[in-house]
Amino acid sequence: KLEADNAAKEGAKFAEKADAIVAYGAEFDRRFVPASATDGKPWVCALDDLAYPRGKGGRESLVSLALAHDVGVASAHRAAADVDLLARLFTRVHEMGVDLAAFFARGLRPKAVHVVADRAFDEARNVLAKANGFEWDKPRAPRQWSRNMAIEDAAALPFAVKEIPVAQ
Repeated sequence: KLEADNAAKEGAKFAEKADAIVAYGAEFDRRFVPASATDGKPWVCALDDLAYPRGKGGRESLVSLALAHDVGVASAHRAAADVDLLARLFTRVHEMGVDLAAFFARGLRPKAVHVVADRAFDEARNVLAKANGFEWDKPRAPRQWSRNMAIEDAAALPFAVKEIPVAQ
């Protein structure tokens, strides 16, 4: 418990200076970060909320995304290594001519959970939902394809979705 408290205090020092908290898979990561450590700052999910120049638009791994942008990967799937990889990916995106302020502003747009409107089984629809970043049977929407996404992006999907209320 003492180590976790110390980590939260150190994280809070960084959060004080930040405009937002960025994580690759923020829905997962935020479960481990005390709200007091982020001081109410908004979260940006680098997996779901940002549009990378060479991204496939689905839920690709951080390693795959980094390699697609010519960012070398020495190790992965450890917190410190993933933070370093993400920082180097952002540097590379900037080197490719992307305005990082606009890049991150995209991630801060209002979001809501959306579910695929067609609930009948259809294998082709399932493949399409997954390719567009939707996940099956998450706690936010049991037994449905769902995605937390920018509200304004829902209309551009190749299938109908509906916004659902989520208990906070």
